[in-house]
Amino acid sequence: MDETVRGILIERIRQVCAEMAPNGFLVEDAAEKVIAELRDDDTQSWKQIRDHFATRGVTRHVYKFIATLHQIDPEQPMFPGFDFDPLPGLEAMPPLVTAEGSATLSRQLTYESYLAEMKRLDRRIKSYRYRRRKPENLKQDQERLMQMKQFNPRFAQFAKVDPALILEKAKDLEGKESRRSAKRQGG
Repeated sequence: MDETVRGILIERIRQVCAEMAPNGFLVEDAAEKVIAELRDDDTQSWKQIRDHFATRGVTRHVYKFIATLHQIDPEQPMFPGFDFDPLPGLEAMPPLVTAEGSATLSRQLTYESYLAEMKRLDRRIKSYRYRRRKPENLKQDQERLMQMKQFNPRFAQFAKVDPALILEKAKDLEGKESRRSAKRQGG
């Protein structure tokens, strides 16, 4: 919402509250009056305000959905065509990674975003010393960071050859190299 529209909303709220204050009022009644007046008097501003708050509300629900994705019944695919089975050696990684307002399938992380996720996770682990963090999640986050750090050198090596390489393909390359190495040693 741009500053002009924000100013219109704040001014309208101020006017309605000043008008209703002498008799006392319910906040919900004041909000309904602000909405009705904006809808009737300034349709364009009202549409921007409505869309802004609708987007914020839906965004909160999307974040809640993503946060609970790991608890969803694996037999019922939420995103047909996408594989959510954990990658070998990175079983602690959630199917979706959210950072800075975006969600990415963890399998689709590039090396650069993989490093950013490791840094974000490291900061999150350090934040457990504050009371607001749930200590029961610490062990899970530490396991995830450990797995990511173990694979980091291999991913870095593969990403030097192809900077656009995604995590899923890097794990495939690692598996192929491991099988070739095992064949050479065995035969």
